[in-house]
Amino acid sequence: MPGNEYFHISSMDLAHTCGFAVRTLTNPHATAELVADLVGDDVRGKHQTRPVDVVKRIKRYYGLNISYHQAWWGIEKARGLVFDDYVKSFSCLKWYVGAAKSTNPGSHIDLESDEETKRFKRLFVAFGACVQGFNQCRPLIFLDAAHLKRRYRGTIMAATGKNGNQGIFPICFAIVDGETYENWRWFLEHLRSILAPGRNITFISDRHTGLLMARRDIFPESGHGYCLLHLKRNLRDHLKGTTRAYRERVVSEFVRCAYAPTWEIFHQNMTKLLSHDDGKVDEFLTNLRYENWSNAYFRGQRYGEITSNVAESFNAWIDAERHLPITILVDELRKKIMNLMSERREEANKWGCQICPEMDKRMRASFNESRTWVVSAVGDGVYEVHSFPNVTVDIIRCICSCQKWQLTGFPCAHVVIVLSSIGKDMTEYVDSYYFTQTFRASYSTSIHPIPTVWMPERPVDEDFLHPPLCKKPPGRPKNKRIPSRGENVTFIRCGRCGKMGRHNRQTCKNAM
Repeated sequence: MPGNEYFHISSMDLAHTCGFAVRTLTNPHATAELVADLVGDDVRGKHQTRPVDVVKRIKRYYGLNISYHQAWWGIEKARGLVFDDYVKSFSCLKWYVGAAKSTNPGSHIDLESDEETKRFKRLFVAFGACVQGFNQCRPLIFLDAAHLKRRYRGTIMAATGKNGNQGIFPICFAIVDGETYENWRWFLEHLRSILAPGRNITFISDRHTGLLMARRDIFPESGHGYCLLHLKRNLRDHLKGTTRAYRERVVSEFVRCAYAPTWEIFHQNMTKLLSHDDGKVDEFLTNLRYENWSNAYFRGQRYGEITSNVAESFNAWIDAERHLPITILVDELRKKIMNLMSERREEANKWGCQICPEMDKRMRASFNESRTWVVSAVGDGVYEVHSFPNVTVDIIRCICSCQKWQLTGFPCAHVVIVLSSIGKDMTEYVDSYYFTQTFRASYSTSIHPIPTVWMPERPVDEDFLHPPLCKKPPGRPKNKRIPSRGENVTFIRCGRCGKMGRHNRQTCKNAM
């Protein structure tokens, strides 16, 4: 019809003159463009729409058979329509960074690009609300990196904290070309610049070589704990070729060493561990310093955290966004963190307890556990708790001989029964990081929206940014991380990017 894109059908003959034998369940007009139009809403609502789901949907609602290839390209085209093209997304990045800084004062955002080629290099993002909120959280940071699943492959690095109610607290993230020493050093330099001066930060992470070296260079005074889960996997890998029963016995003894609260108990458990050894365990422990994995020797305060589960939880939380174009990826993470902070702010306003609910629950459990124990006064704030076994509690120096109070920074069951027996307010002996008031303060500042209505349709030439040059590796794209076999890895220099790593010219994914 004139003036619009619609057709007016005046008459139609529905009688088919061709025989039934020529009719099929396929249609040459069911192109990727048509599939994109049909699944656009699905892709908008579910970022990780799978081709197999699209094949089933088209069959169920339209009675057509389409191939996996058609479904895959249909999803890709739908993502381009919904989230913009991958290349166009890079051209909008400079505008987005400027808009984010103006709408979110106090944010630290740094975009690096090649001045000659105007190609993207790396991006660091720390919103002001996250920077201010972390000052009310424990000085404990979990570091990790995860591969991006988009067309222009890369890595997202993240620093995550933990709030007073044991929930994750995103601090900052960065998008880089790979998990290298140079990128980790750059990331930690920016992280150091946003942290409040004077705070003694403790780090927990896996043992990626680039991360370990960069942490020692940028935060030499900080304690660094290695994730126990990663160490257990590495130890099992190192014991490959032995029986399963032997591996599990050795790993069990290793875990006891890690959790041992005192030097004496640690060395008792270490003696048992090495008694099973045929040389492989001693070889595994050669370059593994006690202060990085054992409670007894750890330098710093990690509040009972012995794994990097918080960092892994953050990676799983953003998994659906990791395939998006870069500007949309950053904005989706902003919205996700913004919603998280808003929800927790509203949730905390409903709390009636003085300390956070999870910690209040833990204290109640400790009280119930210790109800049958007997307390004897020694003097000068020292008490003996007749439990199983007996322990000594010093409420003035905040010490319990079981060591849990010192390791976690939270009163253990022995301390709870002592305070209950002498009529002391238990909250006076709880770290302020666990208070409801502190939790509310950590979420008191909001992340503000970035209206894309201000975004120009075409960026000016000086703001235009090209995507990095990436070579598509051979084979099917790998979206799931393959766990490392351990610390002792042979590194080679890639003939394409010139960087040291575990890849070569053919498998290189780094941007040029």
